[in-house]
Amino acid sequence: MKMKQALLFVGMLVLGIGIQVLAGQTASSPAFTFPVHDELGNEIQPAKEVSGGFAQLTAEPFAVSMVFEANELTTGDAVTAWWVVFNQPELCTDQVCGEDDVLPPPGNTAAGVSVLYADGKVVDTQGKARFASILLPNDTTEAIFGPGLTNPMGAEIHLVLRTHGPMVLELRSEQLSSLNGGCDPEPPNTPCRDVQFAIFAPANENPAPETLAQTVDSNDSGSLEDSEIMAAMTIWINGETISDTGKTISDSEILELIHIWIQGERV
Repeated sequence: MKMKQALLFVGMLVLGIGIQVLAGQTASSPAFTFPVHDELGNEIQPAKEVSGGFAQLTAEPFAVSMVFEANELTTGDAVTAWWVVFNQPELCTDQVCGEDDVLPPPGNTAAGVSVLYADGKVVDTQGKARFASILLPNDTTEAIFGPGLTNPMGAEIHLVLRTHGPMVLELRSEQLSSLNGGCDPEPPNTPCRDVQFAIFAPANENPAPETLAQTVDSNDSGSLEDSEIMAAMTIWINGETISDTGKTISDSEILELIHIWIQGERV
C-alpha cells in the first residue's frame, strides 16, 4: 500500500498529468554521536558531530517523513532507527526536550512523548547505512510507548540510531525490528546502545515553504494504469530525472500526492 501511494506521484510526472503541490516543511540536521559513559556513569567520550552523517525531515499536517544518512557506524552491525516525538515540546523539562523527558517510560506525558520504530538496516563495508520512514498522525502501530504523532507541525522530533551489535543471521529479523532484539533482556541490554541522533525543531517554527507548481497538460485528469505506475517506479528508485523536464522528485511532493490519493481528490 505505501509503495503504491508513493508511486502515484511519480507516474503522474512521467505521464505529464498537471498538478499543484504544496512543498512540505523540510529541514536538515547534522548527525551526532551519543556520549559514552563508564560503569560509574562518568563520561569517557563526549558527543561529537558525525563526519558525512545527516538527517532530513519533511513535515506535513498529514504525515512526517525522514531520511537518515548515517556514517561512521560499525561495519556489519544491525542498527535500528527510532522516532522520539515530543508532541508538546513547550512542556518538556526546563523547556528543553531530552532523555529526562523520555525515561523511564512512559516519560513526560504532559509533553506527549512517544517512541516509535522507524527502520532497520545492516551497516555496509564503509560504515554507512540509509534509514527512511513515514510517520502518520495517531498511528501507534510501531510505538514502544506514547500516543504517536499527534501534532505533526508542532512536535519536536529526535531521530535515534541504536546498534544491536554484529548482525546474526538467526536473529536478523529481531535485531532489525525491535528495541532490544538480539541483546540481553536485562539492563543495560548489552550490546544494544544508542549511537547517533539528529534533532529537529517544530516545523511551524521554520519559514513557510514556497508553492511548487507543475502545469503540464493540466486538462488531463485521467487515471493511471498499474503498468504505467510500475514503469515510473524504476525512474524513482534509480534516482533518475524525468526525461522531458530534467526534474527529480522530492519527498515532500510524494507526501502531498499521498494525501490527495488517500482523500480521493482529483489532480
